[in-house]
Amino acid sequence: MNPAVSIAMFVNKRLSSKDLVNYILGQVVGAFLASAAVFFLLANSGMSTASLGENALANGVTVFGGFLFEVIATFLFVLVIMTVTSASKGNGAIAGLVIGLSLMAMILVGLNITGLSVNPARSLAPAVLVGGAALQQVWIFILAPIVGGVLAALVAKNFLGTEE
Repeated sequence: MNPAVSIAMFVNKRLSSKDLVNYILGQVVGAFLASAAVFFLLANSGMSTASLGENALANGVTVFGGFLFEVIATFLFVLVIMTVTSASKGNGAIAGLVIGLSLMAMILVGLNITGLSVNPARSLAPAVLVGGAALQQVWIFILAPIVGGVLAALVAKNFLGTEE
């Protein structure tokens, strides 16, 4: 459900190029359908549709700072995923719990900095629907998670031996 994770899996040869394209297409379409559903549910309930959980830099956070934060957060998140799902190093019995808890921890840290993306699809869809600062800054929340994910894949493979 996350293009940054899918790209990391591709880098470490856990996903074929054909599957990568299909995964990312499905993830982006799914994110748009989910964001549109939230938009219509809010609109039909008489609630504000001004925010759909989009990402944007908090006041005082620079573009460089936000980009770097998202790279680091995604790196850590994807490194957890690459390790816990590794055939040689992982533990499938607790993978879901470990991944979920790590994402929760990242959200608690990053919510007031960037809204914590770590997922390009989840950031793109609400930004397009809401517009404004979220759409102007969406490149940060697409590019930074991809960079962080690729770095995590390389570290997992070359330093942690997850692909042995």
